[in-house]
Amino acid sequence: MLFLGTQAKEAFLQIESRSAFAFAAVFACFFLFSTVALADYGVTYQGRLLKPDGEPVEASNVQFRIQIRTPADDSDCLMFEEVQTKDLLASKGLFAISIGDGTATTLNTEPFSLAEVFRNQRTVGFPAGKCTVSSSANLGETAHRQILVWFNDGSFSGWEALPPQQINFVPMALEAVTVGGHKPSNFFSVVDSGVVQTMTPWTSVGYQKLLDLVTNTTISGGNASIGGNAAGFTGSLSGDVTGSQGATKVERIQNRAVLDVTPADGQVLTWNNASSRWEPGTPAGGGGGGVPTGNAGGDLTGTYPGPTIAANAVTATKIVDEAVTLTKLQKASADGQVHRFDGTDWQFAKLHYRDLINNTSGTPWPIADCSAGQAIVWQSATDSFACSSITIGSANITDGSIVTADLADGSVTDAKIASVAVNKITSGTGLYLTYAPDGVACLTGQVLKKTSNGWECGADNSNSGTVTSVSGTAPIAVATGTTTPVISLNAAGVANSHLAADAVTSAKILDGTIVDADIAAGTITASKLATSVTDGLWTASGGDVSRSTGRVGIGTTSPSSTLHVAGELTISNRLQNDSDSTLILRSARVMDTNKWGMTFETNDAGGTPQTRFNIRRDDIVAYTKFIANDGIYGGSGAGSDLVLDSSLQTTKGDVLINPLGGNVGIGTGTPGAKLDVAGQIRATHICAADGTNC
Repeated sequence: MLFLGTQAKEAFLQIESRSAFAFAAVFACFFLFSTVALADYGVTYQGRLLKPDGEPVEASNVQFRIQIRTPADDSDCLMFEEVQTKDLLASKGLFAISIGDGTATTLNTEPFSLAEVFRNQRTVGFPAGKCTVSSSANLGETAHRQILVWFNDGSFSGWEALPPQQINFVPMALEAVTVGGHKPSNFFSVVDSGVVQTMTPWTSVGYQKLLDLVTNTTISGGNASIGGNAAGFTGSLSGDVTGSQGATKVERIQNRAVLDVTPADGQVLTWNNASSRWEPGTPAGGGGGGVPTGNAGGDLTGTYPGPTIAANAVTATKIVDEAVTLTKLQKASADGQVHRFDGTDWQFAKLHYRDLINNTSGTPWPIADCSAGQAIVWQSATDSFACSSITIGSANITDGSIVTADLADGSVTDAKIASVAVNKITSGTGLYLTYAPDGVACLTGQVLKKTSNGWECGADNSNSGTVTSVSGTAPIAVATGTTTPVISLNAAGVANSHLAADAVTSAKILDGTIVDADIAAGTITASKLATSVTDGLWTASGGDVSRSTGRVGIGTTSPSSTLHVAGELTISNRLQNDSDSTLILRSARVMDTNKWGMTFETNDAGGTPQTRFNIRRDDIVAYTKFIANDGIYGGSGAGSDLVLDSSLQTTKGDVLINPLGGNVGIGTGTPGAKLDVAGQIRATHICAADGTNC
């Protein structure tokens, strides 16, 4: 429990009010309490507000602003602040405020809960603007706090401050019977010679090590067993094993000493009963242990220490399955030999054909010798070979495989020859066929002709046939010299010597063959043009050339008007319409949504033109004219009118003058306002821009 440290019960404090009212506050007590039912601490601040005349303050909406700060002489930093509103009607000025109970109208926004506000033995840093002395508060174990309270009962503006109070520990708070309901005996403490020691607080890492030790340690029968591995061990060992981590030493075995000497090669650890210790020693020979001596027995033969395996000692049961590899087998003496049993022993030899057997374990070979000309033939039905005569039929002879050397002279008779196909006759140098139809041989120059009797000799008097071969000499080239030849003149052309005079006519020249580069300048005159070319198209008269119909395209192959120039057009003098119709100059897309425009540009060519752009009629009644001083004029005569109209329709639009800025002058060339009139203005009504006089 904590109390206000300086005030006495029923003490009166006089306070000046900015609203010219004076108040007195009587403070009864200040409590800090905690119960099991509350999740946080609660602080009760009680008192009484009296007016200077002794009457209590009884308002329905009295606000209290409460701050808890660090000691004023140390840092004076804000740790907690909230605003509460209390109803003091019929309270006789008494009030009780539970700080931090969640009923504040303006909750605490500082980073400390009420429990943390009163925690000592630490150093706390504060952001800028939270302290008046130092931005770091050193809170010792008995450091106090300040409580500052302001109030406003609604009869004045701002806050009236009450005197600051200190929150100190009461004597009983220095010696607690329990902490959170636990007695001192419930806590771990370090006692030395009956005195409880003050220990340095543990870090989280140190506390985790204690948890790991408790978790991995098992105690049974007075023996402690620590789990984990050597990497987690620290400290010193004692007993049979001494030393520290990474430098352990076995000095005893089951509490019996081990002699600390370096053993020699072949020595073993032996027990010296006389010295009652373990020590290195050389084992004795013979049956008493150590290296064996004498004759070997069993599967071994010879004497120790170098016996060998006895003959026939390695049986099939002594060899592990698949343990004998090819490298362990003896090599044969020649290619093709196998490991073959000859009835007595295993030998390296090649297989004999008589070693083969069939599926009945019998020999597959014929029992009797084959006759001359017979061959060994496999018979799948008996799984054996049999002697069989060879019969060669026509199906067994490949076409064209029998040559002249295979036939005996005179062996092929007329009866043996059937219809002989051409592909059955072997051709070669010096080989000729003699054909004598009906017993009469053909004469020189005759050919075979098909008749009703067959092929007969006859004269070659046919004037038609198929070309089979074509060749040519320069300048004629033959691309394909077969039945479909392609004949052309080579790139060098045809020399004059190859052509007869007047041989090249118009019909001889392929249309489109002669290009511009082939015609010399001035070669084609008007007289060279055929009448079929000039009639109805162009007419020459002196230096003029004219055409009565059609269209002329310059820069385009598809003219859309009488004269279509795809590009710029330069006119030295003027463009004139000689007919009684309107001369129209317009962009091709002036009527569509893109609103393409038209630009007129002029050049004075160094002179002083009177008119840059002039639209007028012959009678000069009205015209639009742009001269050196740009402008639009209604006519050239005195008193001519200028009419500006938005359209020719009944419903009119607006006429805009300088819509993007500038001034308009009437009767003056230097307007000084949006509308500058040098003279009188006549109007039926003038309305100001601010809406007056309208």
